[in-house]
Amino acid sequence: MLRLANACLDLDGLSPGPTRAVCVAYGERFGRTARLYSAYHRWLLDAVDLRKASTRELTGPIDRSAAATAVERAEIFRDAVFRLAQRNG
Repeated sequence: MLRLANACLDLDGLSPGPTRAVCVAYGERFGRTARLYSAYHRWLLDAVDLRKASTRELTGPIDRSAAATAVERAEIFRDAVFRLAQRNG
C-alpha cells in the first residue's frame, strides 16, 4: 500500500521519500480532499503499522486475519489507484 500511495503522489509530481512523509503527504493530498476514499489513508497507516510489527517483532507473531485483511484492503486500494491513474491520463 505504501508503494501505491507513492504512485498517487507521483501523479501529483511529488516524491516525499520516507514512509512517514508518504503517509502524511497522501493524507493531505488524497484523504482530506476526498480525491480518494478517506478510509484508504487509515488503511495505509494500518498497513505500515503491520509492516513495522512484522520486521521488529515487538508484538509477537502477526495475526493471520490481520494480514488477510491488509491484503484485501491493498487489492481494493490498488484498484482505486489504477482508476485514478486512468482518469489522470
